[in-house]
Amino acid sequence: MTGMENYHNKFKGTRCFIVGNGPSLKDTPLESLVDEYTFGMNRIAMLYGSTAWRAKIYLCASTLYKEKNYREDALRAIDAAWMAFLDDYHYLDDARHELPGDLAHLHYIYCSQWEDLKRDQIQDDWWSDDITERVCKYGSTAIPALQIAAYMGFNPIYLLGMDLGYKQYDDGIDTCHFNDKYNAQPNNMMVVDEDMNQIAGHEMAKHNTDRLGVSVYNATLGGLLEVYPRIDLEAVLG
Repeated sequence: MTGMENYHNKFKGTRCFIVGNGPSLKDTPLESLVDEYTFGMNRIAMLYGSTAWRAKIYLCASTLYKEKNYREDALRAIDAAWMAFLDDYHYLDDARHELPGDLAHLHYIYCSQWEDLKRDQIQDDWWSDDITERVCKYGSTAIPALQIAAYMGFNPIYLLGMDLGYKQYDDGIDTCHFNDKYNAQPNNMMVVDEDMNQIAGHEMAKHNTDRLGVSVYNATLGGLLEVYPRIDLEAVLG
């Protein structure tokens, strides 16, 4: 985690976009974000064959990293980014030998509070103001991304591809992400609980970004995330 403290408020007052992995990304004009500060997450590199856009800041905080294809996509995204973060809790340490040793732009973060917690357990102080100590993972990789962006001083923050509305997969086809092979072998997740955890995580994030004076807007095309004010991406980009 050495060096992350240098990012504190480095981009104070600069806008950024946090790009999720929802199916709405198939209709989102990502090319219009090529010159913007953007965060990408998890298997976002699966999009890179169809767009010139690349996430400048990449974050992987998913238990699916243990799968070979997932790790390959993560490495592609790390290579394309100028700053990257990987969760160093439990499983990632075992796979660290697969990563090149000269990735000076790669940082390891400690994630606390994972998805196996109930909605009524969430607390606002799970949010971390200091990413060099930890970030809260509760419900979604978007939550640590918001903590990292706030720590770095980005303001305002716009969310894209945060659809929620998880559904059970049919015959191994993933309809919950931008690619139907994103997670072709899903576990038997509880769909309602997953959505409720994600919403609770975003409510926690909203309380804390408000406390910090950071404005967060949801520019996702459709979806079910109504915690933040909605805004049209075209209006943002002018």
